[in-house]
Amino acid sequence: RTETGLSLKGTKTAQVRRVPLNAPALAALHAHRARQLEQKMHRRREYADSDFVFADELGQPWHLGSISNAFARTVAAAGLERVRLHDLRHTCASWLLNRGTDVRTVAAILGHSSATTTLSMYAHVMPGAEAAAVQRIALEAAP
Repeated sequence: RTETGLSLKGTKTAQVRRVPLNAPALAALHAHRARQLEQKMHRRREYADSDFVFADELGQPWHLGSISNAFARTVAAAGLERVRLHDLRHTCASWLLNRGTDVRTVAAILGHSSATTTLSMYAHVMPGAEAAAVQRIALEAAP
């Protein structure tokens, strides 16, 4: 956001990256796209197709606060405790690391330039990693 409005810019690393998605996420995005196409057809003359994944009914990018507000309403409607949209990123990283996903893979999913960045932020969520690793050695070496 600038004084003159929204300004599009690239990623922090200036690199395009692909984000892996599972089948339910892809299905949700396809359904969302279908709803967008309906809006576009319904408001053909007013619709400014800017090719945004998340756009308002006229094709304009959502106001940044609108995204957080919509997420907060969804969380409240589901009866969940208050959580910020960005917290999902940390939850994902913590969940993956706690279940044994290697740090390089988690770093790639998060878009970190190196696994060192990921480790410095999430090492605290893997307190038993060393003990588990030593235990795996013992299990593999057992006769």
